[in-house]
Formats: sequence, structure tokens, C-alpha cells
Amino acid sequence: MRDTDYHNGRDDYRSDAHRFEWSDDAALSIAVIEAVASVSGRDPLEIEPLNRYVDPDALDDIFEHDEAPSTARGQISFPLEEYLVVVHSDGEILVYPPE
Repeated sequence: MRDTDYHNGRDDYRSDAHRFEWSDDAALSIAVIEAVASVSGRDPLEIEPLNRYVDPDALDDIFEHDEAPSTARGQISFPLEEYLVVVHSDGEILVYPPE
């Protein structure tokens, strides 16, 4: 995953997001933890367990990429520690630092 300061004009919450692209190389729940760890400058093992904020299995299933093109569109947002995480159906993960 690659982190870039990001705002592309979407109706996202704030313009100070860090952008990551999720692919099938890892489960979405793992990608979210890695993204927050990258933004926070910590090891992924130091991030609080995801299941304190959202069901990791449900997160993995909601935008599951399989061999057929997905028709699911949308986004899901949730807090993780002091960060706001927004996951888009196209594989984009936005991590907003604390205000």
C-alpha cells in the first residue's frame, strides 16, 4: 500500500486524508490496520484490535473482491483509535488524522 496526502474532490469529511489502495494481497481488515499504523507511525501490532470498532469479518466480506467484477458500490466509515477510516468499494482507504 502507498500513502499519499489526498483529496480528490469527493464529498469526504476533510481534505487531510491519507490515501491507500487496497488489493487482494491482504484482507481488507489487515489493510485498514496497516494504513492506520502507517499514518500513526507505529507498528501494526501496536494498533488496538479492530474488533473493538468494527467486525473484521463483516468488513472483509462487505467489499470482497472476487474474480467477477463487483457491482457493490458505496463506502463505510468508522473510527479506529483517534482516526477516522473510510473504505470505498473501489479499494480506496482514507485515513483521517485526529483534528
